[in-house]
Order: sequence, then C-alpha cells, then structure tokens
Amino acid sequence: MADGETVITVGLYRIRGKSGVPVEADFAHIWTVRDALIVAFRQISDTAAINTRAGKA
Repeated sequence: MADGETVITVGLYRIRGKSGVPVEADFAHIWTVRDALIVAFRQISDTAAINTRAGKA
C-alpha cells in the first residue's frame, strides 16, 4: 500500500523457536521514501507473542 511518501507492507514471519516449535507472527513495515531513497523505517510486530510461542517467556 502506498500513499505519497509512505509505503506499508504487511506479511507473516515464520520462524522456529529454540524449542523447535514453529512460530508465526504478523508484521507491518512502514517505509518513508523521499527522492527514491528510504529515509525512515518502522516495524510493528507482536514480539511478546513471538517470545511466548518460541519458549522464551
């Protein structure tokens, strides 16, 4: 999705925790692009859920 200088991508992380259990978590990346250069980046994801499912919590 794009609007002016802002581009948003959404996706799904698929990882395997230390316990070997597969973990999935949604994410969103927010990019600010100016003059064809990335000038800012933000990532949003549920790290608490990832850590819990991966056996870190």
